[in-house]
Amino acid sequence: MTGQRDRIPSLYGTPVRRATVDDQNALTVEFGGSERAAVFTTIASAWRWETADRMIIASGDDHDAVVAALSDLPGQTLTGVRTQRPSAAALLSFDDDSVLLVFPVTSDGSEYWSVEFPDGWAFTAGPGTDAGWDGPDPADP
Repeated sequence: MTGQRDRIPSLYGTPVRRATVDDQNALTVEFGGSERAAVFTTIASAWRWETADRMIIASGDDHDAVVAALSDLPGQTLTGVRTQRPSAAALLSFDDDSVLLVFPVTSDGSEYWSVEFPDGWAFTAGPGTDAGWDGPDPADP
């Protein structure tokens, strides 16, 4: 797994291609230019997109309002990712000075957010679990 630790920072400077939510407002953010570079997914986490002086939208808001607000996220460039222990909360920063805060809503030890890469590697974190990398089985063709 040499080099896995550098995968998330390697996304800095990468634009958001698409941001979508399911019917429960679980968020998926796809990064990359013409080709997908990574997908960030919330799994039973709450999230909030905000600037220094206002909340833009949050996971508990009306679904249609969330969909409309997220149409402004594509084109923003990722400038940083920070995590907080022990909760595994994540803070994604963008070039317009907005941030996406993702935080667990329970402490049951589940996995609550992940970043998946096209080659099959993924980083997953959640409260009560050890954050970690998982990749393709080398025995699979």
